[in-house]
Amino acid sequence: MKTLQRVSTIEEVESETPLSVAGRLNRAVSFYSAAVPIFAAYKLLDKQFKFQKDYLGLDHSEEDIEKEFTKLHDWGSDILKEKIEDLKGFYVKTGQIISTRVDIFPVQYTSKLASTLDDLDPLPASVVRDIIKKELLNGAELSDLFLEFDDKPLGSASIAQVHKAKLLDGRVVAVKVQRPGVEPKLLGDIENLKTFALLVGDSLPIDYYKIFCELERTLIQELDFLQEAQATAKVAAAVAHSPNNSPRQAPVTVPLPVPGLVSRKVMVMEFISGIALSKVAAEMTLRGVKAGSPESTILGRKLLTALTDGYSSMIFGSGIIHGDPHPGNIFIMEDGEVALLDCGQVKELTTSQRLDLASLIVKTKAWENENKKQLALMANIKDFKNNQELPDNKFLLELTKILADGVRKFGVTFKEGAGDDCAAAVALVLFGNSDTVLPGGYAGEEISENSPINQVTEFPQELVLLGRATVMIRGIANRLGVTWGLCDRWAAEAKEALEASIHPAQSLPIW
Repeated sequence: MKTLQRVSTIEEVESETPLSVAGRLNRAVSFYSAAVPIFAAYKLLDKQFKFQKDYLGLDHSEEDIEKEFTKLHDWGSDILKEKIEDLKGFYVKTGQIISTRVDIFPVQYTSKLASTLDDLDPLPASVVRDIIKKELLNGAELSDLFLEFDDKPLGSASIAQVHKAKLLDGRVVAVKVQRPGVEPKLLGDIENLKTFALLVGDSLPIDYYKIFCELERTLIQELDFLQEAQATAKVAAAVAHSPNNSPRQAPVTVPLPVPGLVSRKVMVMEFISGIALSKVAAEMTLRGVKAGSPESTILGRKLLTALTDGYSSMIFGSGIIHGDPHPGNIFIMEDGEVALLDCGQVKELTTSQRLDLASLIVKTKAWENENKKQLALMANIKDFKNNQELPDNKFLLELTKILADGVRKFGVTFKEGAGDDCAAAVALVLFGNSDTVLPGGYAGEEISENSPINQVTEFPQELVLLGRATVMIRGIANRLGVTWGLCDRWAAEAKEALEASIHPAQSLPIW
């Protein structure tokens, strides 16, 4: 049973100190004592089926295999969810990431871990009020600022919880209050993961130490609401303009902070009335809307379009990336429009990085177009005998090399022996259509042994947060059964960004 951790006074909160080495180690051991056996159980079951087939001649049906793996999914997801809820801290972030990866994780994991997005135990109302009085009112009562303040939080997440309130001038607002004492715990947890990544780095396909370093940097930003307020203003400006700085109807709504009512630990912002994406499925079920129905498909496509176009404006216009797009931060408003909340984790690209990325998207789109032509040609040719093949498409091979060079130019490095097919496949995994057949016979699923990601030795830090966004969009598309290619949607604005770069005024960040 979950218990409420009692924090009675601000003085007790301020006495919190960073976790000791022993404390961090205990939390790490506790997490891996659950995670490692789950991983080992999958390996063991896989080897068991292989041994029985190769040496005992037992060829199990797909139904039998699926049944055994379903049992394992149920068992493993229960253990992992219980451990994450017990440890909280940065491990909640781990649960958030897993819950969005419906494209590669079993439904038992994504559905159970979705609750880690917004159902952590709330802080006592007395502590919340004390923090607000200290941070915004110099010790005065809340009535000096608010007509109404709801002690029951709208949501309680790993870093902060949010309350609805009404200012003295009648504006309805959301008040975000940071959890006291959370900073040393979160930073201690991520230090654990960095240490672990260094120790086992040789056995991992990607340099996770650099990934955790980037997450640490963004986490430090996320713990400072003054930085988040500035980032929120930048994101709101970016989505409301095209890559050449022309004003446009924003595809997503970004609630802005109220000027003068922000500190490092408290932020008052515009209130968004709607429902979090993490709760949309349950709400649709209550309303009798079934998955796959015309209503759900329309909503899904509208959501995908809004997020895809919103990120396009951010990336190719001003070069800013909202790096925490989990379903708890995406709201469907009452009018059906989409809102993007929580700009605590952002990444600002340099001009050269932004243009390199735009060029990579254009190249990915060109490869996709030529590949479709090749597949159509192969499907239409009926006169070829079984032992004959179509001649190599020299233009497609040339595009593969161009795409591979673009990936390497962006800073992605590979294991020895990984060729152009592998580098090009990485771009297609990130930005291509979800049903694209990858060059070189590579698999599109990251957890597959034949994924091109397994050949990567280093991802540039700029791609870490961008990857979370692209994965989230692809995950929503896969859940809806919709083929969705980011390069199809982004190519036009990527070209616009490249053309605008010729004119300095159009290249200046809009803010």
